[in-house]
Amino acid sequence: MTLVVTGLGSVIGSWIGGLMVDKLGNKRTLIISAASIGLSGLLIIFGLSQLRLFTIFSFILGLGLGSFMSAPLQVIAGRMAGKGNRVQAIGGYPPPKNWCHRCTNCLRLRYSIKCE
Repeated sequence: MTLVVTGLGSVIGSWIGGLMVDKLGNKRTLIISAASIGLSGLLIIFGLSQLRLFTIFSFILGLGLGSFMSAPLQVIAGRMAGKGNRVQAIGGYPPPKNWCHRCTNCLRLRYSIKCE
């Protein structure tokens, strides 16, 4: 049961971590996440005798673990992937095969206009 609570916390924490990365940046998100992981790890020791406290601290641990993964994944996807693969690296759709990177609205697809 406690692993289920930690897993649910990590799912919610990854969403919260994504919001934190957008608002606070990668570095602050990592610091806050690491602090919550460390703090909840210490508090779990004190909650071993009571199931309710252990479950709450396990959920907080999951929140920290989930938000901890948001910042590194964006850094890895953004910096390690090549320029043409960045959208695919973070789970987006790839551009069409006949995409012209110089046109902002690539009219070539719709009106068969050739780009130079």
